[in-house]
Amino acid sequence: MNYKILIVDDEQLERRALESIIVLQLGTRVEIMQAVNGRDAVQMAREFRPDIAFLDIKMPIMDGLSLLRQIKKERPETDVIIITSYDEFAYAKEAIAQDAY
Repeated sequence: MNYKILIVDDEQLERRALESIIVLQLGTRVEIMQAVNGRDAVQMAREFRPDIAFLDIKMPIMDGLSLLRQIKKERPETDVIIITSYDEFAYAKEAIAQDAY
């Protein structure tokens, strides 16, 4: 099975690192797109139709939780994984309430 994965993070180093880890695990069975903010990611999700989306919480223009809600509204079948270095429990609680991992 091939996977379509969307990585959304405003930090280029973080996007590249996550992509490297995914490719290392899945090899050629994956197609990856990247976005630097939530606004761009909404359009990419519409066109790319990812199976999985990795979203950063804190980003300019549109934060990860707002993006999560938009993706789940338009593509409820997309699995969303929130990635963050923040230890604020409210972020995790909101993400889980929106059906994210």
